[in-house]
Amino acid sequence: AYVPLDIDMPAERVLGVLNEVGAAAYLSDNDLLTSIQKIKLPRIDDQFSTTFSPLPTPDEIAYVIYTSGSTGKPKGIPITHRQICHFVRAEQTVLQITATDKVYQGFSVSFDMWCEETWISYFVGATIFVADGTTAKAIDELTDFLNKNEITILHAVPSLLGAMEPNATTLRLINAGGEACNNQVLEKWKTPERQFFNSYGPTETTVTATIAELFIGTKITIGKPLPNYNI
Repeated sequence: AYVPLDIDMPAERVLGVLNEVGAAAYLSDNDLLTSIQKIKLPRIDDQFSTTFSPLPTPDEIAYVIYTSGSTGKPKGIPITHRQICHFVRAEQTVLQITATDKVYQGFSVSFDMWCEETWISYFVGATIFVADGTTAKAIDELTDFLNKNEITILHAVPSLLGAMEPNATTLRLINAGGEACNNQVLEKWKTPERQFFNSYGPTETTVTATIAELFIGTKITIGKPLPNYNI
C-alpha cells in the first residue's frame, strides 16, 4: 500500500502521517528526521531488481488518501485493490478513453482525481502528459500547453475551467469533478464535438461514484451511479 502526500506538505505533518500509518519506508527527494527507511531512487542506468512477495489480495489496502476532514484534522481513507480496480473499469466504461488519447496529468498525487488521470490512462494504454508544478498552476499558460501537446482528455475542477480561456482546440472530452459545476463553465467549454462530464464522489467511495454527461440547456446534476455502483 502507498500513501501519497503533497510535496508542499510540512515535514512535521508528513512525519505524523508516516507514524500514523506505520510506514515501512518512504520515497522522497528530501531527507526526513526519522528512523523510517528511505528508499533510494535508482538511476536510469542502474541495475535494479526487487522481489515483492506475497502478492496482495483484492481486499488488502492499495493506498491511503489523506483528506482535510470536516474537523480540520486530516484523516486517512484506506482504499483496497478491489475498490480502485473496480472504479477504473467502471468509469472507463463511461468515458471510453482510448489508446490514442493524450491525457493531461496536473493533479497532485495526494488528490484522488489523480487516479482518474493516471490509472484509467494506464489501463487503456493512453499517453500521459505530466505537468510540472509551474505549468499546473500557471492558468494563463495551461491552454498553450494543452494545444502544444495536442491533449485530448482533461480532468479538471470547475474553478480551473472557469479561469482558463476555452481555446484548447484538441480536447475531445472534459471530466469536471471535485467541486460543483455551473452553467457558466459548461457553456464555456461544451461544444458539439466535445463531450463534457460532471462527476461526483467522496474519497470514501473511491474517487467517483456518480457521473452525468452534460449538454447546454439541460439541468446540471451529479448524474447516475457508475456501472455496477448503487446510491
